Amino acid sequence: MQGMRRIGFALQDSAGNYTETHFQQAVDRIHRIAQRARVQGKQYQTSPFALRFVKASQAQLSMMQGMNTCMVEMDVVTGTYGGQEVMQRYQESMYELGGRPHWGLEFDHLTGSNNLIGKMYPQLQSWLNVYNQFNRKGTFNSSFTDRLGFTDIDFER
Repeated sequence: MQGMRRIGFALQDSAGNYTETHFQQAVDRIHRIAQRARVQGKQYQTSPFALRFVKASQAQLSMMQGMNTCMVEMDVVTGTYGGQEVMQRYQESMYELGGRPHWGLEFDHLTGSNNLIGKMYPQLQSWLNVYNQFNRKGTFNSSFTDRLGFTDIDFER
């Protein structure tokens, strides 16, 4: 498989009531994007997508931080014509619906400049405070932290 994406959606509304609204919107959007890709570009979804239900986490940058979560897991068979483009469309549309990405999988278009990460992860600033505390000498800086805007360029030497 290539281009696997996992996006998490809240299983509860703001009042704490369980609802399928968030992940149902994601499933409906995937179907619409797949249909449009098939009709317009002869691009096909070559692998099923899955829904997985996960308990909330206290970890500050977890996909499940503070919410029971429905994971929408998507991928395409390696070599699928237009597969990467379709996966990118899925991913971007999932963020519009409030989805949170899996940190270990592909989400290269997220940057610190588009401010999506701060919206997705309400505990981001708390995490950044700890990150900066332990990264005073820039030990953990990388192109990844640069892209996400996590790198503290004014670290002490």
